Amino acid sequence: MRILLPYEQKIEHNIIIYSNIVDLVDIYTNYCKNALSSNEIVLISSHYESAARIFEILKDNINSIETYKANGSLVIVNSTRAYFGLKNDFVGMMIMLKMLLTRRTKLSKDGIMVISDMGNFFHPLLRINDLFRHEEEISSATSLQFRFYCSYSTFDLDSFSKDQEQELMKKHNRLINL
Repeated sequence: MRILLPYEQKIEHNIIIYSNIVDLVDIYTNYCKNALSSNEIVLISSHYESAARIFEILKDNINSIETYKANGSLVIVNSTRAYFGLKNDFVGMMIMLKMLLTRRTKLSKDGIMVISDMGNFFHPLLRINDLFRHEEEISSATSLQFRFYCSYSTFDLDSFSKDQEQELMKKHNRLINL
């Protein structure tokens, strides 16, 4: 299943809703394989699986994955480190995205794809305001060129009111429901 599209707009901000971590891991594998073969940089920000575990899964499914990691085409981080500072304050992901945009130019890559599991905004603390700050930050980055997939478990989304869920959906271009 290939859902990746060429860069028709500067930013593509999508939402993945999953009920099973196995489905999300399949998305990591398939999207990562397609993006790397399309000469893109991939950033995976994971919450429910460790970065080491995600790398091992990718290693079992994608040829030369060590090379992609070594040359900076593949970056896998714990989502808490991607969004929060040392004092657990929200810093957002734009700093990391801007660094990857610089790397993209340096490595002559065709794009950047990010898959970020948003579970860190729900556990161990419910941080809805920070989550909506993140969603607004990504949606407002219209001068930058990247594809960003925010992934939410159905369990985490159950914490939302209907209004919050509708507001969240409005921030994204496309829904991918697994």
